[in-house]
Amino acid sequence: MGVRIWLLRCSWRLRHPARSTLVVVAVLLACWLAVDLALGRMYRTLRPSLEEEYGRALGRPLTLGSYRGLRWSGLDVGPSRILSNGVDLTQLAADGLVVSVDLWASLHQRRWVVHLHVQGLEADWRRNAQGAVWTVPPAQGEGAMPVELWVHTRNPAQFRLWWQPGADGPPSPDLTGAFVGRMALGHRQHDLVIKGQLDLASGGRLSVGSRGVP
Repeated sequence: MGVRIWLLRCSWRLRHPARSTLVVVAVLLACWLAVDLALGRMYRTLRPSLEEEYGRALGRPLTLGSYRGLRWSGLDVGPSRILSNGVDLTQLAADGLVVSVDLWASLHQRRWVVHLHVQGLEADWRRNAQGAVWTVPPAQGEGAMPVELWVHTRNPAQFRLWWQPGADGPPSPDLTGAFVGRMALGHRQHDLVIKGQLDLASGGRLSVGSRGVP
């Protein structure tokens, strides 16, 4: 009897392929929407603690944008900012983020390896009184970066550098350009890694590579 019912169902599906396809598509769409809603609720709940934890690890205030939906490439998040702190005035702002997790690398390192693909990034780099543009907190204890975070530019990032240390430097940046590449925060060997190309507004191109804090 069970075999007969199964054969009847297969026969019906063969006679109505379009209707069967629509049912499958509707089920997949419903599942996608359910996962999207669940992730949205989870993100809104976790956002304050994420801002606090990662802001402490970065050593500066962090504001994350609102949840904009689940994409094939990851979670889409709205405009976000990394603000300056009391040590240096460097800050970054982005129009949007797409967040994904590298599961293979996470298993290999036994901690999360997260990728942020950044849209419309604007980076203002300012040297502090000690000559550093980015002050990294100690790698141990509560301030340690809980993940290895890779930041990728989805389109050219606007780059501005004020070379004169302190807040009383010139109002116009000493160097401007567009950067395409990636940067790792909390790297397991070098803490900070930068690699990419910088097209200068004044003309010319620079290859940027740094392993450690500039």
